[in-house]
Amino acid sequence: MPKISFFSTLLLFCSIFIFSCQKQNDQQQSYQIADGFNCELVVSEPLVFDPVDLEFDENGEAFVLEMPGYPLEKEQSRIIHLVDTDGDGKYDNRKIYAENLNMASSILPYKKGFLVAAPPYLLHVQDLDGNKKAEKIDTLMGGFSKGNLQHNYNGLQFGLDGWLYAANGGNSGEPFWWPNSSKKIDLQGKDFRINLQNKIIEKVGESAGGFGITMDEYGHIFGTHNMEHVSQLVYNEQYNSGINLLEKHNLNNISDHEEAGTSRVYPIGEQESRVNHPEQSGYFSGGCGICYYGGGAFGKEYDNSIWVNDVVLNLVHVDKLSENGSLLKASRLTKNNEIWANSDRASRPVNMTVGPDGAIYLVDMYRKVIEHPEWIPDDLEEKMDLNAGKEKGRIYKISNQKSDFFTIDKNNLEAALSHPNQWVRNTMQRKILESEITDNETNTLNNLLKSKEPFARLHAMWILSQRNKLSETDLKTLLKDNIAGIRENALKIAEINMPQIELSNEIITLLNDQNQRVRLQAALTFSEMSTKSLKIDSTKIIQAIVESSKKPLDKWNIAALTAASKPYLINILQTLPPSTKENLYVSLAGNVPSENLDAFLNGLENLANKSKLVANMIEHQANNSSRVNLSVASQNSIAILEKDQNPSILKACNILRLKQGLKASPYFTKLSKMALAKVPDSKLPEAERLAQLALIETIPYNQKETTLFNCLNNKEPIAIQLAALKQLYNHNNEPIIAEKLLDIWLNLGPLARKSAGDILLYTDQYNSVLLTGLEQNKINIGEMNFDLERRRQLLWWNKNKSINKRAESLFKDSGVTTRKQAIAQMQPALAIKGNILNGEKIFLNTCSSCHQFGKIGNEVGPSLTEISRKSKAANLHDIVDPNSATDTKYISHQLETVDGKVIVGIVNQENDEFIEMKQMGAISSKIPKKDILSLKSLGKSYMIEGLEVGLNHQYMADLLTYLQDFKN
Repeated sequence: MPKISFFSTLLLFCSIFIFSCQKQNDQQQSYQIADGFNCELVVSEPLVFDPVDLEFDENGEAFVLEMPGYPLEKEQSRIIHLVDTDGDGKYDNRKIYAENLNMASSILPYKKGFLVAAPPYLLHVQDLDGNKKAEKIDTLMGGFSKGNLQHNYNGLQFGLDGWLYAANGGNSGEPFWWPNSSKKIDLQGKDFRINLQNKIIEKVGESAGGFGITMDEYGHIFGTHNMEHVSQLVYNEQYNSGINLLEKHNLNNISDHEEAGTSRVYPIGEQESRVNHPEQSGYFSGGCGICYYGGGAFGKEYDNSIWVNDVVLNLVHVDKLSENGSLLKASRLTKNNEIWANSDRASRPVNMTVGPDGAIYLVDMYRKVIEHPEWIPDDLEEKMDLNAGKEKGRIYKISNQKSDFFTIDKNNLEAALSHPNQWVRNTMQRKILESEITDNETNTLNNLLKSKEPFARLHAMWILSQRNKLSETDLKTLLKDNIAGIRENALKIAEINMPQIELSNEIITLLNDQNQRVRLQAALTFSEMSTKSLKIDSTKIIQAIVESSKKPLDKWNIAALTAASKPYLINILQTLPPSTKENLYVSLAGNVPSENLDAFLNGLENLANKSKLVANMIEHQANNSSRVNLSVASQNSIAILEKDQNPSILKACNILRLKQGLKASPYFTKLSKMALAKVPDSKLPEAERLAQLALIETIPYNQKETTLFNCLNNKEPIAIQLAALKQLYNHNNEPIIAEKLLDIWLNLGPLARKSAGDILLYTDQYNSVLLTGLEQNKINIGEMNFDLERRRQLLWWNKNKSINKRAESLFKDSGVTTRKQAIAQMQPALAIKGNILNGEKIFLNTCSSCHQFGKIGNEVGPSLTEISRKSKAANLHDIVDPNSATDTKYISHQLETVDGKVIVGIVNQENDEFIEMKQMGAISSKIPKKDILSLKSLGKSYMIEGLEVGLNHQYMADLLTYLQDFKN
C-alpha cells in the first residue's frame, strides 16, 4: 500500500473542506430573503432526500416525510427523524423512523406516532417503546384515490373541533373504515374531515385541488392550487344539504391582487421556459404548500399572514389577511418582490410548517423537473430526465428574531394554551385530547374560560366541549364574548350540543351580531336547529331573520340566511322590506316547496313594479322545482303576471310553464314573434333590445337563427353580440351553427371572435369545422390561444380519432409553431453571451415603434417592461413566430370608413359608440361606428413575421439579453 504523506493528507482535507464550504455557500447564495428576515439552511442532502412534509412532535423533534418515488412511483415514501446532536440549530444526523409507506404525501403527529396520508390508505404508525423508530403500523382507512401524485389526498391538519381535515387534491376516491369496504363515501373531488374516535368521515366542500390546506387561529380553512394561490372554504357543505343556492359551492378565491385570473409574482434570476404554460411565466402557476403564519414571532405585520410557495417559479409569496364581509381577504405584503426567492431553477419549495420556535421551516424538494408527467407534453418529456435532482433536498429556517422552543408539558397547561405560537396551543390541545382529562386539568380549563387571553378561552372551550365538560352557563357566556372569533366558535359548539342545551334565544340574538362572519355562522347554526325543539315563537324568529337581512350582506350571508329561512320561507318573503338585496329574494324563491307555490306566485303580484326581480325569482324557482300539477290558483297567478307583457317576466313564466308541462301563453307567443323583429332594430335602446333577445331564449333555434346571426355584425353593441353568442352556445346540438360562424369569422369583432372560438373549441361536434377553418387559413391558429389544455381539447379529449389526427398535423402537445425553420436557424443565439448596450440600440431601431420597454418606445403591441419574467427561449419564439400564439387584441384589422378611408392596425378599444385603431408609432384614430363601412380581421398578428431577417445570431443574443436582464 503506498504511503500517504502528511502534506497529501492535509491537501486532501483542505480540498474536502473547501468543496464542502463551496457547496453550502452555493446553496445559500442562490436565494434572496426579504429585509428583516434571516434564512439558514438547517439540513440538506445527504441527510434529507426528496422531502415533501415536515412536522415537529411534542418534544420539538423534527420528522421529515421523504417521497423518492415522485413522479414515477418506483420507491415508497418514508419518515425520517432528524437529529441535532450538538444543539447548534442544524441537523446533523438522520434515522429512519418508518418506511414502505406507499406514495405518502403528508404526516401529522398523533398518539405516540404519526398519521400518514398514504394513498389508498390512512395509516397510523407508532413508536411504542420511545426509540424513535415505529414498530407498529395500523391501517385506519382505505379507498382513497391513487391517481396523479400531485392530486392525491394530502395536507393532514387537526381542527379546533378535534376532527382530522385533509385536502382531497381533486382525485376523488371512495374511502371506507378498514377493512369494511362495503360502506364507502364518494368524495366527488371534495375536501373532507374525519372523526377518528367515532369513525365518521364527511365532505366539507369543494376542493381547491392543490397540495396542502391550512387553518388560522379560529379554524378558518384555506387552500391553494396552481394559479389560484389562496382560497377560503367559507363554511362546511353540510349546511347546503337540501337547499338550492345561488352559489353552487362554498370555496372562494380571496386574493385581491389578481390579474386576468392569476396573481403576479416576482421570481429572481434568469427564467427557464415553462414546460406546459409559457404564457403563465411570472404569474402564480405552481401554488402549493400553503401555510398560515400563527407563530407570533415575526411582529404584528406578519400576524394573520398566509404564506404560499410557487414550486414552478422557486419562491415564497406572503399575503396579509383582513376582514372582508363574511370571509377574509388576502393582500400581498411585499411590493414587487417576494419574501423568499431562489435563482436556482431546481429549487422546489413544496411545503412549509411553523415550528415550536415560531419560525417558518421551508421544505425544498429540489428537482430539476417538478411537473407531473401527465402535464408535460409528450414530445418534451422524451428529452427530460424526470429523476434529475433526486436524492437531494433542503430545509430552510426563516426567522427574524431568536426564539426558544416551548416544551409541551401538561403541567404547564395554562402557559401553553395562552402561548402566542399557534403550534404550541394546537399541540397542547392535541396532547390533552389524546387521553382522558383529569379533574385538575378540568379545573384549569374552566379557569381559562375567564382568561384575558382570547386564545386560552378558545382552546379551553373546545377541549371541554369535546370531553362533554363545558357547562351551559359557560357556553352562554362565550356566545357573548367580546372576540368575534370566539362567538363564532361558540356557535359551532352550541350546534354540536343541540338539543341537549337550550340556546335558541342566544343564537337568534347572534343573527344580528355586529360582526358579519358571526351573523353568517349564527344563520348556519340556526338552520341546523329542529323547529320542533325551538321554544321561541316563529314570529320572533322571522323578525330576527328579516332584521338580519337589513345589515350588510354578501353572497355567503345570503346563502346562510336562505338555509335559516327554509321553514318560514313564505312568511319571510312577505315580510322582507323593499330595500332588501334582490339576490336574497331570488335565493329564497329557489327554495319554495311545491305546496307553497300558490302563495309564492300570489305574493309576486305585490312586486309587480320590480319586473327584473320578479323574473329572476320565477326563473330560479322554476329551475329548482320538481314537476307538479299546478293548481288553478297558480295558473291564474302566472296569467296575471303575464298580462303586463313584460319581456323578462314572460320569459321566466315560460320557463316555469315548460318545466310544468304547460303550453306557452298567448302573450308569450305573440311577443316572442314581435321580438324577432325588435332585436335587430338599432333605433331601440340597447336595454330594450337585450330584453327582447332574452325573451326569445326559449323558442326553437330554427325560428331565431337569422335574428341571432344578424346580431353578430361588428357594428352592433358588444352586449348584443355576446348575448347572441351565448344563445348560440346553448343550442350546441345544431351543426349549422359552426359552419355559419366560420363563414363570418373574419367579420366578427375581436370580443365576439374570442367567444365564437370558444364555441367551436368546446363543442365536440364543432371541432371538425374549427379544424377546417385552421387548415384553410380562415382562422389564424394564433387567434385560438392554444395553451396546453386548449390543445388537448383537440389532441386528446375529443374521442374522435380523426379529430385527434388532424389536430396533430397542425400542432404538437408541446405547443404551436408556424415557423419551425426560422426558429431553428436562430436557435444558436440562445448560447451566445449578449451585450446589453447593443441590445438597447437594436430595440430602439427594431421594436420601439410598437413596443414599450420601461420608458422607451410606444405601446401599440404588448408592453415588454416585465418581459424578463419569460425565458430567452420563450422570447425568441415570440419574436420569430408572432402568429403561433397571438393575444386576440393584437390581431391586425382592416377598417374601412363610409368615405373610403382604410386603416390597418389593432383594435385598441371597442365600445358601442366608436372603435379606436392604433397603428405603428402609437398613432391612434377613433372612428364613430356610424362612419364605419366594414371592419375585417386580417387573421395575423400586427407584429410582422421575418423581423429576425435583419439580425444575426449575435444581434439576437444582444436583444434577448437586453429584454431579460436590463433594468429599465
